[in-house]
Amino acid sequence: MQEFYIETNEYEIDIGELFKRRLFMRAPEGAAVFRPEPSQAKADERPIKGGIRIPQSFCVYIGSEEALEEMSGALLEMMLKDLRYFEISDMAHRLPCSLECKQRVVKNAIIRTGETTCDRDSIAELTAFLAENRRLNLEGYLRFRLRGEVEKWSAAVDSVYADEAEAEILSELFGLFGLLKQTDSKRADSVTVILQPSGGCTVTNTDSPGSVGADEGPDAFTIECAPNEEEGVLSLIQGLAPSTVTVIDLSFGRCDGLKSLLRKVFSPPGTGE
Repeated sequence: MQEFYIETNEYEIDIGELFKRRLFMRAPEGAAVFRPEPSQAKADERPIKGGIRIPQSFCVYIGSEEALEEMSGALLEMMLKDLRYFEISDMAHRLPCSLECKQRVVKNAIIRTGETTCDRDSIAELTAFLAENRRLNLEGYLRFRLRGEVEKWSAAVDSVYADEAEAEILSELFGLFGLLKQTDSKRADSVTVILQPSGGCTVTNTDSPGSVGADEGPDAFTIECAPNEEEGVLSLIQGLAPSTVTVIDLSFGRCDGLKSLLRKVFSPPGTGE
């Protein structure tokens, strides 16, 4: 009987159970020959959340060349199919985006990489490696001997993330286009900007927005703007091309920056206002 040690320093999962499942799928009638056994060494275990300890390694006992090849096939499938999820998740975790974005990246990157197949050459290469080495570190073999596959996963993550970033930019542009479409036909003779106590403002061409008798004709509009959006408010008013701009300051100083900006841009030349 030959004894082999399979280990990981990074994957927080029971790799022994993953291996047994892959082995049974490949050779259900002979799986008992391999007898994966968790190592009893304390150094081969580590704590994770909840105080649970997960084996970092397990032993496999085989007694023939055929068994060695079957073990290699199961290990290769485990690395390329099961551990792929952990590698892609780790890549997505490093991206500078929200948790929801990372989750979408993982899901779509896995779909984009497609179903991975374990060819005979790859199995033969791993078999040859195990014939000379009785200890296999999963992440080490995966990232160096199977570097081409890992690079494909990385490219898929980058591609999906680029699509996500592009979609976010397009969403922002469509929102801006919607605003422009809303105001495209509204070239107001005069615009009133009401600076609110919240720090936001209201842009309108009605005489008294929200009051009884206000001008609510087909070209009337009232647009609420969020706080700290000075450049957006300025662009909006410039797009309306009004002949006059009236500023009503109810902000108690919270919108002094916007008020100063409007004064500089829209005051008649030479007025100093």
